[in-house]
Amino acid sequence: MRPCSENYNILGHKTIFHDYSFWDNEIKFANNVANYLTSMWRYKDGNNRSLIENEEAIYTLTSSIAISSDRIYASAVCFDRNKFQARRQFCPYAFKNSSGDPLIVRDLGRFNDYLTPHYVQMKQDNNTYIKHKFIWWHVGKKYLSNATQLQQNTVYFDKNLDYLATNGLNVSALNGEYFNITSKYIPVSFGKWTTPYYDCFGGITWVISYLVPFFDEADKYL
Repeated sequence: MRPCSENYNILGHKTIFHDYSFWDNEIKFANNVANYLTSMWRYKDGNNRSLIENEEAIYTLTSSIAISSDRIYASAVCFDRNKFQARRQFCPYAFKNSSGDPLIVRDLGRFNDYLTPHYVQMKQDNNTYIKHKFIWWHVGKKYLSNATQLQQNTVYFDKNLDYLATNGLNVSALNGEYFNITSKYIPVSFGKWTTPYYDCFGGITWVISYLVPFFDEADKYL
């Protein structure tokens, strides 16, 4: 048996766990990250790119998840086709390992095609890419393609927050005035668990993954 020949998933999609309460805190943390990405994606720079649509922000977020708990072995923040800076793939993956390094972070999308479900080898730009069956990604793709069925949350911001940034401490002129932002949020019940599968790209070990989607300002799956 060669598990890494195609990201081996020995149990298919059968349910083998019925109680995931051991990871309650980690589930909530992952859900909060998804809601953060969903709520922040609407804020754009001068080039109409999200303020968090940069490598440093996503790499840092991914590594922060991995080191947040001893019960988390690895974490990934992966984007669908052409969703991040118009790249076909972008998927920072942070994992712990036994070689003494505290954490390793790499982009799974550089030399692996996680968007394609079949295992083949291909060459492009003098690089060899391996197309694996990325079980966790394709389980996650079973989500709705948009967020129309998600719940909404409205936050009211004191306009003095903007006024202070440009006009100093004199806040009396705008006291009591607010603007609001309504965004979708992902309930904890929306998460999905995979069955155990073999991690061929990090610690080379068996893992299970908890998956949470996040969306852009048009409620489209990222």
